[in-house]
Amino acid sequence: MAEPKEQAIDPKGKDASRSLVKIAFEAALDKKAADVMALDVSELLGVTDYFVLATGSNERQAQAISDEIEKRLREDAGVKPRGREGLREAKWILLDYNDIVVHIFQPDFRAEYRLEKLWAQAEKLRADTATVVGAVAGAVADANTAADTEADAVADVVAGANTTADTEAVADTATAAATETDTAVAAATDTETATTAVADTKTA
Repeated sequence: MAEPKEQAIDPKGKDASRSLVKIAFEAALDKKAADVMALDVSELLGVTDYFVLATGSNERQAQAISDEIEKRLREDAGVKPRGREGLREAKWILLDYNDIVVHIFQPDFRAEYRLEKLWAQAEKLRADTATVVGAVAGAVADANTAADTEADAVADVVAGANTTADTEAVADTATAAATETDTAVAAATDTETATTAVADTKTA
């Protein structure tokens, strides 16, 4: 029986590709790119994991988006594109990072080539959705932390109040007991005095 062929294993894995997508998203959004999304083509194409798509309204913006994505991927992930295409006219700029391929269009080219339609079976991840979800999750986490802190503070105040109330109650009880003891001693003293007087009268 023939032994199965060994398959090459990507030591970084798909998580590394998703981290590159996230950096590309942030860079594109910083330059006001429109309709930013990623297509997971790993199961459909085999030579890359994601297409990242973005639109710039004109040549200058498309080039600025491309420059920012390349800069951020180099600085934040330490990667450089192994190929660049379309930089001069900037109607369709392609940056090939092997694990991801970035496509930056001007609107007419985006509408003409419609990569998201061509790869309609690919799972889509939109940058705006991911950003909003991340922001909401962060806000909720911060709110929960603040609520927990306030709850702990209230609990401490209540506990302190209870402790103070308990101390005051004990003090009041002790004072009342001492008063009753003094009263009893005084009564006993009066009784003893009266008894002594009666005995003296009888003796006389």
